[in-house]
Amino acid sequence: MTKKKMVIFASGRGSNAIALHDAVENGTINAEIKALVCDIPGAPVMDRAREWGIPVILADRKSFDSKAAFEKYILDAIEPYQADIICLAGFMR
Repeated sequence: MTKKKMVIFASGRGSNAIALHDAVENGTINAEIKALVCDIPGAPVMDRAREWGIPVILADRKSFDSKAAFEKYILDAIEPYQADIICLAGFMR
């Protein structure tokens, strides 16, 4: 069975992202994590993703003048990863 491509959206310490990563690693979830999107600069979850060798996309909401611009940035940034699954793991936007 082909692995699904997953992008995780997270904002904080990353406990939900860690659980997803662990489930992928142990085969409970048949997926490959392609990227992590975070909206909080300096959030610990970004360091975790980097440790796992997963690209990090920082989308700091305060850097955009509108919700539409913020959302477009994220969509454009994740498009190359061709995600089959997007997991909101503590991402509250």
